[in-house]
Amino acid sequence: MLTIAVLDMISLTYNSLVVGFLDLFGTHFCQYPVLIYLNGAFATCVWMTDCLACILLAIERCVKVNSKLFLSFLFGKRMFSVVMALTYLYGLYSFIFTIPAIYTSEYSCYLFDPLLGKDVRPLDSEKAYFSPGQLASK
Repeated sequence: MLTIAVLDMISLTYNSLVVGFLDLFGTHFCQYPVLIYLNGAFATCVWMTDCLACILLAIERCVKVNSKLFLSFLFGKRMFSVVMALTYLYGLYSFIFTIPAIYTSEYSCYLFDPLLGKDVRPLDSEKAYFSPGQLASK
């Protein structure tokens, strides 16, 4: 729970300041590509890590109710340190290797397809967005 709280506080603070700046000036990706890309990568990283931490919390609560659950071994003292390290490594993986959400000031939000509404290709085409690293977060 502490991990989820810290990730949420970091995400809310960081994203509100950066998104406020980007929205205030109506910036687009072409104006600050590195800032927007890194901010999107960070937002995706925190989101995916938070999702995994929430899934682990739900499993842990189920184990508390039924201690004979087959995943109860994950929450022993030594094993849980490994599980949390893997959670943080998953966040690092998402920061480095997944396609980040890009902020667009037209909609004032992060989108995986920043040209939403301007597509000339059908949604079911081969070029539609897909990231296998984000399957657990969707």
